[in-house]
Amino acid sequence: MVDFSIDEMQEMQKILQNKYRHKWEPISPKTGKNKLLWMIGEI
Repeated sequence: MVDFSIDEMQEMQKILQNKYRHKWEPISPKTGKNKLLWMIGEI
């Protein structure tokens, strides 16, 4: 398996957030609880 760094993951997230900015809610402290609940649901 190829190494996957935190920096690479963050860069991918920035690209995806920009690409889907019209569909996804922005990442901010105010929306953090929704992201956390989604992440728990995915696990």
